[in-house]
Amino acid sequence: MKLKSNNILPLVPALLMAWGGVAQAVPGATEEIGFSEPIRISAIGYGAESTYEGYTEGQRMLTSIRASKMDAYRALSEQVYGVRVNGSTTVSSMVAKNDNFRVYVDAYLRGAEIVSINPIGKGNYETVVEMVIDRDFFDLANGL
Repeated sequence: MKLKSNNILPLVPALLMAWGGVAQAVPGATEEIGFSEPIRISAIGYGAESTYEGYTEGQRMLTSIRASKMDAYRALSEQVYGVRVNGSTTVSSMVAKNDNFRVYVDAYLRGAEIVSINPIGKGNYETVVEMVIDRDFFDLANGL
C-alpha cells in the first residue's frame, strides 16, 4: 500500500503532540520563572541588668528586657540591610598612633516579630526576633 503525502499531513500535529508529551526535563536545564520562596531571618539580642541604683528591681528587669529587644532588632537590621563602617588610622614613624572606627546601622524593619524573651541569669535577658522577607527584596533594595 502506497501512502500519499496528503494522507500523512494530518498526522503530523498528532505525532508532534505525542512526541512532546514524552519529553523529560534535563537536570540543570530548568529556568526560574520568577517564583521565589520567602526567607526567614532570625536574630538574637542580649540585655544586661542596669547598675543604676535609683531603679527598682522591676525597672532593672524591664530595662534589661528592653535592651535585649533593641539588640535583637539591631542584629536583625544588620543581616537585612548591612552596616556602614567609618574608620581612620593615624600612623607616625611606622607605628599606629590612633586607630578608631564607628559602625552605623540605619534600618526600617517592618514585619519583625518577637519569638521569645528569656531570662539567662543574673538579671540578663535574651530576645529572639525573626522576619520573613521575599527573595526579591534584596534585588529591589540593591536597585535603590
